[in-house]
Amino acid sequence: MLVVLSIVVGVVLVGSAPVTVTDEDVNRCYTNLVNKLRTLNGEFITQDQGVQMANTAFDMYLVENKTLEQIADYFKTNVNNLGFTPEQTGMFTDVYSKVVSILGSEEATTQLYKKALKTTFDFIANDKAKTDEMIGQLREQGASINTIKQRSCQQIFTLTTLEKKKEMTIQIAANIPEQSREAVKKEFSKIMKI
Repeated sequence: MLVVLSIVVGVVLVGSAPVTVTDEDVNRCYTNLVNKLRTLNGEFITQDQGVQMANTAFDMYLVENKTLEQIADYFKTNVNNLGFTPEQTGMFTDVYSKVVSILGSEEATTQLYKKALKTTFDFIANDKAKTDEMIGQLREQGASINTIKQRSCQQIFTLTTLEKKKEMTIQIAANIPEQSREAVKKEFSKIMKI
C-alpha cells in the first residue's frame, strides 16, 4: 500500500511540475503542422523547408510582434532566400509567368495576390483571435517562449482542417476573374492541391 501511495504522490508531484518545452519539442510540433499542411495543400515545399518557414513565421509573430501581413510580405520579398531548389524555383516561375499571361499583366496578378491574401486573413480572423487570446493568457501566466510557440502550433494544427481549406479555396477562387478562373486554377494546381 505504501508503494502505491508513493507512486501516486510521485505522479501527482511530477504531473504538477512545470514542463520545460525544448526547441526539439517545438520543432516536432512544426514538423507535424507542416506535414498536415503538405497533406492538405501539396508537397511543393519539402518538410525541411516548411519547418524552417514555420520557425521563421512563429519567431516573427511571437518574438518580433510582426503582423501576418508583414510575415506574408517578408516571405514574398525574400522568396529567393527560402532555400528552394532550382527545380522548385523553375516550377514556381513557370506558374507565375503563365498566370501573368492568363490575367494579362503583372499588375493584375499582383492585385489577385493582394485579394487572395485579404480573403485568407479575413477567413482566418476568428481562429487568429482564439489563438491570440490563448497567447495572451500564456504570456500572463509567464509561460516560456517555447511553450507559447508549441501551444500556438498545436492550436493551429487543430484549427487547420480539410473542410476549412476547401471553403477558403472557394473564397479565394472567387477573386479570380470568371473567364480566367479555370486556367489560373490549372496553373496553380501544378504547385498545390486546389
